[in-house]
Amino acid sequence: MLADRDVPVAVRIEAAEKLIAVREPAEAHLGLLRLALGREPSPEDRAHILDLLPSDLRACAVRVPPDPAARAV
Repeated sequence: MLADRDVPVAVRIEAAEKLIAVREPAEAHLGLLRLALGREPSPEDRAHILDLLPSDLRACAVRVPPDPAARAV
């Protein structure tokens, strides 16, 4: 579910939070890292994702450059 792009970002974050709560952080952190590296999350969602990641993975989640197609011409 965490990797399914058809599932809304907020639902994937919630699923990761539940995995972390039941002491299954590895899958949650991997899914969150992948999500953080993508272009899908809003800046607010990305900040929440980064807050959920441990510091070593947070450092790997570099900011993705903005999508050139999204620029106004």
